[in-house]
Amino acid sequence: MGEEKLIPTTMVGAYPRPKWYRQDMGDKDPIDALRDIGYREAFEDSVGLAVQDMDLAGLDSIPDPRQWYDGSHIESFFWYAPQRINGYKGWGTTPDILVKAVEANSVKKEFLDLVLEYHSFPNVVEKVTRGPLRMAEMYKIAQKFTKKPIRMPAPGCGPAHLALVTSGPGYDRIEDLAMDLAKIFNAEFKDCADAGAQQIQIDDLTLFLATVIGTDNIDWVVEALNRAFKGIDAKKTFHICFGTWWANIGFPGSRDGYGPIFEKMLDIKCDEFMLEFPPQGDRGWGADLKLFSEYSVDQDLAVGTYGPRSLVVESPEQQADKLRAALKHVDAGKLSLSSDCGMRIVPKAITRNQVKSSVEAAQIVRAELSGKG
Repeated sequence: MGEEKLIPTTMVGAYPRPKWYRQDMGDKDPIDALRDIGYREAFEDSVGLAVQDMDLAGLDSIPDPRQWYDGSHIESFFWYAPQRINGYKGWGTTPDILVKAVEANSVKKEFLDLVLEYHSFPNVVEKVTRGPLRMAEMYKIAQKFTKKPIRMPAPGCGPAHLALVTSGPGYDRIEDLAMDLAKIFNAEFKDCADAGAQQIQIDDLTLFLATVIGTDNIDWVVEALNRAFKGIDAKKTFHICFGTWWANIGFPGSRDGYGPIFEKMLDIKCDEFMLEFPPQGDRGWGADLKLFSEYSVDQDLAVGTYGPRSLVVESPEQQADKLRAALKHVDAGKLSLSSDCGMRIVPKAITRNQVKSSVEAAQIVRAELSGKG
């Protein structure tokens, strides 16, 4: 076996859907949905094209492109799992914790109104149990289009995040719901690993969100994430961001960045953090990278160098500058390059060129580190 590539490249996931791919899975069991030959052809063609885009661009690790998300990206991020987990039924009212956060001005009312334009909150009516999420089946479809490893995500947002945005009478405490969801997600990850997946990923903003909305106790978030990751024989990646384009308008507390939660993040039993470092208020890009120098960090870092906040393709040199900034605080052997968040909302041509630019950026910095740049 040869040496591992220095500063490998990847992206968070959720690749843009082609305009012609208009079929939705809805709340069907994916196995049942894929029995429809018209849907299966469209779905697999869309998955194959997305994987091919990322493969041809030169990514070293390819995320599942999440073409199992339906037309509305944000809706599917929250809804794919509860549509297929026993114990959820329909949608409910805005969770009390978010209402209280708006009243305390921790979350702007305008932000919540914007969310409600795109999103209904899942309603839980009884104890949740595993249903037909079928993430291993989604993995097998994506993996057949490339020889590079496909990284499989949780089915939408992570267990703590899904619990936080759930309403309904099924649970008195969101912490208890989060633990039950973590058990379900863990079983899905184990099936993916058994099917051959070498990498898995959880996207969960709850450490950040809980701090912003005034929840002091966030130990339960770490516990839920660790339960979801427990015993998985694969590289484990934890992704957290500031909510793509909503962050700067929605959360006054986001100006504090990762500082208030970083020490707790270190308790997450994962192999890699996948993080964005956008400008926040008066803080410039990459301000929180210094945390990797201030703390002893075992986890690797996949640093976001582009994202869905802008339709401007960042040049390879611009993205290389961000890598150079990260290298001041993270050893090259522990660093990789990624996107800030999923690119589903960005036009496909722009996403494709952002990815190509990121690969070239990594090549530039790799050459510099080897003395050939």
